[in-house]
Amino acid sequence: MVDCAGQDYAKSLRDLLWDLLFKTVMRRAPDIAAFLASPRDIESLQDSQISDFLQAANIWFQLKKIADENTAVRDRRNTETMDGAECVDGTFAQVMAKIAEHAPDQFESAVASLSVGPTLTAHPTEAKRITILEIHRRIYRHLVALETQRLTPRERANRVEDLRGEIDLLWLSGGLRLERPSLSEEIEWGLQFFRDSLFDATPQLFDQFLNGLENTFPTQPRSLRPCIKFHSWIGGDRDGNPNVTVAATKSTMARGRDTAITKHIDDLSRAARHISISCDIAELPDIAAFTSNSRSAGLCPCSVIFYRVCSYNDRLT
Repeated sequence: MVDCAGQDYAKSLRDLLWDLLFKTVMRRAPDIAAFLASPRDIESLQDSQISDFLQAANIWFQLKKIADENTAVRDRRNTETMDGAECVDGTFAQVMAKIAEHAPDQFESAVASLSVGPTLTAHPTEAKRITILEIHRRIYRHLVALETQRLTPRERANRVEDLRGEIDLLWLSGGLRLERPSLSEEIEWGLQFFRDSLFDATPQLFDQFLNGLENTFPTQPRSLRPCIKFHSWIGGDRDGNPNVTVAATKSTMARGRDTAITKHIDDLSRAARHISISCDIAELPDIAAFTSNSRSAGLCPCSVIFYRVCSYNDRLT
């Protein structure tokens, strides 16, 4: 249940986004501002104003959804901080606590047999372009940044201005496709969710599982974890899309592989720059265990793995 403070926060967020949207409307389509402020008068809209009004309404629904998501996540985090993870609905900690109470002896076998397979599909009702999804992501991040209490008034004003700029860009970008996306565009649309969230969220999911395991079933091995596999209709649905051929499916799988390898390369490159360990202070593993290439001598293991993955990727392409 959302407390009064949570309700006040949610209202302040919606008020802020509405105010910024209204400023964008006043700048981009001032003739519909009065109708936006008083929707009861929309029957008086001129034909030339309908498109702008619908665009403003569509953007408001998008912003409200982002605000609701931000509020829900904030409430869950506050609940976990005040009462513990087991009090947050749907968490591993809560489920494990219930299992420990009613059927602790069945926990290991239940986890071992559990397999979760989220499936992506390019449904025609989901027509947002990747550009729009990226703007939504940046708006959400700006809202998270505004939660920081240590911001000075000047810093907060700058954050709000950045948020206004994203909403203005959302107006200028156009929310929907005017034509059916190509198969390659559908593939990139699906991969965008991995690049933006799933690659980072999946390790966090396993971390939450292991934290619950340590608190509720500390004697269970840390190697125990649920099986999660991602699936996709995109590029493989030959019944629903006549453009999907054997070659198209092969290309789809190659793009998924390339996206995963690119993620590993980026993370390894970041780790190699971040980890700077002196062999005079800490004992490093034998580099021969990572490579047989003599040119790799003197490199840290992260750098060696980075070059090996890059080499493997070059051979594939």
